[in-house]
Order: sequence, then structure tokens, then C-alpha cells
Amino acid sequence: MPNPTDRRDGRMNATKRSRFPLVVGVVAALSLSALGCGESKGAEEPRASREEVHPFQFDSLDERPVSRDAFVGKPAVIVFLTTWDLASQAQVTILVKMAEHDGPAVRYAMVALHERHERELVETYARSLKVPFPVALSDAETRVGRGPLGDVHMIPTTLVIDAEGRLVKKHVGVTRPDVLRPSVEAAKATVVGGGR
Repeated sequence: MPNPTDRRDGRMNATKRSRFPLVVGVVAALSLSALGCGESKGAEEPRASREEVHPFQFDSLDERPVSRDAFVGKPAVIVFLTTWDLASQAQVTILVKMAEHDGPAVRYAMVALHERHERELVETYARSLKVPFPVALSDAETRVGRGPLGDVHMIPTTLVIDAEGRLVKKHVGVTRPDVLRPSVEAAKATVVGGGR
């Protein structure tokens, strides 16, 4: 005959196990909060060059292209990340909310610094975070910091590109919406063919 104490302990252990993901999530959120979650005065100053970006095209997971040609005519926000990085997940969450706010006025995209054989992992990641914008895989050169958009292998890296295909800002690390928004607004202020 089983001891009732053992059964209760078994239920308690199951309860503790079911709370584990919640505890991990709370600890992760608090850790990001303690780290400052974004650029600060001590962080590397984002790049603000307005130089034209080199042509780029990444391997999109669906029919929506992730390329310079596809983004010309509207501002674009492109985040480079990995699926295993908690800071990348935080940045995607921020960009999903910003994309909802901006609607079709700004094009958003996510480029995972993963190899082709990890496509299913990236698809699952994007689906679980409810990413509404195009998702692509990077090429080998981009993964090591020598791709057409320069050194974006530090994760997450978010680029804001204006409607004429010029770099407005490069943000490295988790970038809060209040820090990212001025870059997006500056990109939106660019008139195609007329400069700023």
C-alpha cells in the first residue's frame, strides 16, 4: 500500500516542475531588467552615417523577400539574432510590438544567424514569438561579421534603413523602444528621391 506522504510529495514535485518554466522566465526578465535592457550612455554609440547599404539578399523562410531591393521605398528595421540568445528574444518582442504600431509604413524583418540546416528551428522560434514580418536565414559571411551589411554578428544587432536604402542607425544589444523610435522616425522622414 503506497504511503500517502509519498503521493503528496510526488504531486508537489510535479507542481514544482510545472512552475520551473515560469520561474526561469521571471528570472530572465529580471536579469534583463537589471542589465538595463538596451543602450545606455556607457554603451557604444549607434552608428548614424546615412551611407548607402550594399545590396543584400537573405534566404527568406517564405515568399516575402528580405533584400535591399524589396525594402527600397519604405524605411526598414532589420534585426540580426540567434534563437538561443535571451537578449535576441527580448529584441524580437520589442520589434513585434513596434511593427504592430507602425503597420505598413515601416518594413520589419528578422535575420537569424543560423545555417540552412537549422531552418525548422528558426521557423519554430518565429512562430512561437508570433513574428508577423519576414524571417530569413543569414549567409556564412554575415554570420562571421563580413556580410553585405557589415559587422552584424554581435547579437542582437538592429539596423534602421531609410526609404532610399541608407543606414540611419546601427543598434547593438537589446534596444528599448524609446531608444529605437527616434531612428525609425528619422528613417520615416526620408522622402524617396528627395533626400531628407
